[in-house]
Amino acid sequence: MPNADPNIATIYAEQVRHLYRGAREAYIATAINAVLLVTIQHHYLSRHIVMAWLAYIGVVTVGRTLLVRAYWRSETQLEHAGQWNRLYLGGSALAGAAWGSAGVLLYPADSVLHQVFVAFVIGGMAAGSVAVLSARLEVFFSFFVLAISPIAVRVALDSDVYHTVMAIMIVLYSGALVMTAHRFHRTIASTLALRCENADLVRHLMQAKEQAEELNEGLKREINERRKVEAELRQTQEHLEARAEERSQELQRKQEQLLQVSKLASIGELATGVAHELNNPLNNIGLIAGNLLESLKHFKEPYVASLQRNLSMVADQVRRATDIITSLRTFGRAAGTQKGPVNVHDVVRAAAVLVAQQLRLHNVDLRVNSMSDQAIVHGNALQLEQVFVNLLTNAHDAVRQSEAKIITVMSTIHLDMVEVVVEDTGVGIAPADLKCVFDPFFTTKEVGQGIPSRESHNGECLDLRPLLWPSLKWS
Repeated sequence: MPNADPNIATIYAEQVRHLYRGAREAYIATAINAVLLVTIQHHYLSRHIVMAWLAYIGVVTVGRTLLVRAYWRSETQLEHAGQWNRLYLGGSALAGAAWGSAGVLLYPADSVLHQVFVAFVIGGMAAGSVAVLSARLEVFFSFFVLAISPIAVRVALDSDVYHTVMAIMIVLYSGALVMTAHRFHRTIASTLALRCENADLVRHLMQAKEQAEELNEGLKREINERRKVEAELRQTQEHLEARAEERSQELQRKQEQLLQVSKLASIGELATGVAHELNNPLNNIGLIAGNLLESLKHFKEPYVASLQRNLSMVADQVRRATDIITSLRTFGRAAGTQKGPVNVHDVVRAAAVLVAQQLRLHNVDLRVNSMSDQAIVHGNALQLEQVFVNLLTNAHDAVRQSEAKIITVMSTIHLDMVEVVVEDTGVGIAPADLKCVFDPFFTTKEVGQGIPSRESHNGECLDLRPLLWPSLKWS
């Protein structure tokens, strides 16, 4: 059996299956024809010969039936198709020999009618084998040749014209059956080949369908992933745009704050220049008042005493104005980076002098508790003064709307540390703004009402402790 091409092996197995598929009807026909033949012929033949032939064909038919039953119960029909074909061929040859022997053993010499009946039955079995056995020609010929040859030879041995014509008809009939068997074989083979091709085509179509479905699923997954990525990109873009808008707004606020700081710096420089210009006239007034006081010491008239008191008051006010101008000029100078011993009491006093007038105008009570002269720290005096001026200014702004307008400055020495607390009775800071108080230029004030409350001293930031609400404490 050729096995190089899977289709050839499949066709071969299907041809063998076709043999076994038609076996049941063939065996039934064999049993019926055998019984009819024995029934008709036993009157002219030996009973022993007839029964022996019937027993033989019965055993062959039972054996072939068992073979068919074994085939359909087997799970190796495709793998062992050659073996099953050989077994069926053997059974067909035995059956063909049985019918061939009927052409000799059951052929009565003295009854032409019974001779014709035997030939008719054997010819019918030969014709039936065309439909049942032509799927495999070797099986067909194993039955056909053994079944038809003996009767043809036996009829030809009777040399009369009648038997000669009958022999010729058997040969012609056999040739027609052989040609029909070949056509049946080609039809079955082509049908099976077409079926295999269709099966291959269906299999290829199913594979193509599965591949198309896999590609479709992959495409769907790719589309879903692409949509997911696009959605993430849109979200990221929207987030970046929102962040950019927030940063733009924040930058705008910083620019406004920087502009305000620049204005305040310009005002500070202007105030410093004005203070410098006013310092000389004040010095002259102070000198003149001092000279007048020295001159009036030599006069004893009563009105002179009143004049002395007034001049003393003028001198005191001049000294006070001088102190303010001196502090303003000092505060207006650019703070350097040099550090040294600084008396915290002097720094707080200088800051209080600068803001005292503003506090008096708004009826703010500034309470500076007594500080020790030993409160010496290592730092920059101008930067510390800027810190306290800003703290006092912010405290002043915070208590404007309060009924009790009190600002308290306290100091405590803890071993090697000096703690200065600035506390006011203002409205305090909202909890939402606490996280931002140390941000550069952060403020809750309107434009023009001050500078942000965060101050630093060379990287050393003040500590915000909202211990009282609504009052606020800076330390």
